[in-house]
Amino acid sequence: MKRILLFVILLAMLLALAACGGQKAPEVNVDATVAAVQAEADAKVAEAQKAAEATAEAAQKLVEEAQKQVEEAQKQAEEAPMAEESPDPVAAIQKAGCTACHVVPGFDEGGNLGPDLTDIASRADKAYVVESMVDPEAVKVKDCPAGPCTAMPPMLGTLTEAEIDAVADYLMSGGKVAAGEGEAPQAEATPAPAETPSQEALLTDEEFERAKGIFFDRCAGCHGVLRKGATGKNITPEALAERGRDLNFIKNIITNGFGGMPAWGKLGILSDEEVDLMARYVLSPVPEPPDWTFEDIKNSWVVHVPVEERPAQPETDRNWENYFGVILRDVGKVAIIDGDKKELVTIIPSGYASHILRSSKDGRYFYVIGRDGKLSLIDLWSKEPTLVAEARTCLDARSVDTSKYEGYEGKYAIVGCYWPSAMVVVDGQTLEPLKMVSTQGYDRSQGEFIRENRVAAIVSSHFSPEWIVNIKEAGQIWMVDYSQLEKKGRPLGVKMIDTERFLHDGGWDGSKRYFLEAANTSKKVVVIDAKEGEFVASIDVGDKPHPGRGANWVHPEYGPVWATGHIKDNKIAVIGT
Repeated sequence: MKRILLFVILLAMLLALAACGGQKAPEVNVDATVAAVQAEADAKVAEAQKAAEATAEAAQKLVEEAQKQVEEAQKQAEEAPMAEESPDPVAAIQKAGCTACHVVPGFDEGGNLGPDLTDIASRADKAYVVESMVDPEAVKVKDCPAGPCTAMPPMLGTLTEAEIDAVADYLMSGGKVAAGEGEAPQAEATPAPAETPSQEALLTDEEFERAKGIFFDRCAGCHGVLRKGATGKNITPEALAERGRDLNFIKNIITNGFGGMPAWGKLGILSDEEVDLMARYVLSPVPEPPDWTFEDIKNSWVVHVPVEERPAQPETDRNWENYFGVILRDVGKVAIIDGDKKELVTIIPSGYASHILRSSKDGRYFYVIGRDGKLSLIDLWSKEPTLVAEARTCLDARSVDTSKYEGYEGKYAIVGCYWPSAMVVVDGQTLEPLKMVSTQGYDRSQGEFIRENRVAAIVSSHFSPEWIVNIKEAGQIWMVDYSQLEKKGRPLGVKMIDTERFLHDGGWDGSKRYFLEAANTSKKVVVIDAKEGEFVASIDVGDKPHPGRGANWVHPEYGPVWATGHIKDNKIAVIGT
């Protein structure tokens, strides 16, 4: 500021000199001039400052106004999707796991625990459907006047109010209209395959090992060690991702059951924490199952009482021919019951989760197979039934039988293994391992190679020295000839009969000539003539047949007949043979 003032004063003096044209300048009151210039300069500076302040204030107002406009635009953008975008009802149905209990329009899978919802609009209005989802306890139906017939969980919390409304609209339209506008996306068009999550992201090492044990005990029988399915569905992470099955959906299935799958959570068999654990486990990569070799079988073989030290005749005072062997599955034991006196004779440890018990043809021995593949031999002639031999034939097994044809009675026994997929032949008196034959192969001798090709039911023919062996995943029955086993270099003779997939369980008809086998996926029962060693018929019987052993009898009018139950629709089919 001082420099400006000095410049102004000098300029004024130069102008004054120039004006004088070299003449003698008049006397000037310098102080007055300086004061005037100073006043003028101060005025200009004050004016400039005032203008600058006004400009800054205007600019600040403009900035504040612009900021308000931005905030308003953001708020509108955030609120717009809520007002304009309706929830996807198909995604909501999958999220809630509705198809675990209900048949739902637009979905190719559905359970039968709850009502069929494909025609719900003909039986109820939208308000009823919404109330059923929000507060199931409030719903009363004609055949259940005291309250709901099924334990439907409240959906509010799992689903938002908007999702429940969208699902109700979807159901009322029979799966055609979503939330009152346009065509509903069909189940086939929903979620694109999700990336398979890593094990590390879902489970700790400790959790993984614990879940693996539960899976072996509860799940592997139907879904397989490799999780590729047979009686149960393919539940590999890749297959679940393709079907859009997320963690919440899987937890719903495990809790409430599905088709023939038990409601593990609802029944109290698995806790909520275990349900969550198993849902995370099936979304984790499938672990490579361990091997079990013929050498491993031999190393596991133990003879507790050699043949020469066993009784030459029955030592017990009880009627051993009327002993009952009762599987105590969850404790891995067998109870021997005196059928005459209705008394418990003894309890004998056997394999883990013992599965079935078979007798030798003369009834002296009980053969017990555990799900862990452990085979136990119990001698009933001892003063008290005694475990005389054992061997772990594989890591996962379901079936056992002995040789029963004339001349071979009790000479051999055979175990059907789930993993490794094989059949194992042992000495019938000592359980010494004799032969292990892999059953890995192709689907009915064509197409897909099946690594997990499990042996399910086995029965011993009374017409020839053969076992009738069910090869589950391949859809084959093997007629296994054991008559050449003693000859050097002579393996088991096997005749393969192509039938239906997936073979599960079976039994004799009343004549003991025809072996009938349930093919779950094909919804059929396969009939094999044991006398001729040939395929007889494949009979449609309904959804997911599952025969019970001993479910056969001789009808007074129709002769030998056989019955099979249905896993899914709780019906019984009776077949005349």
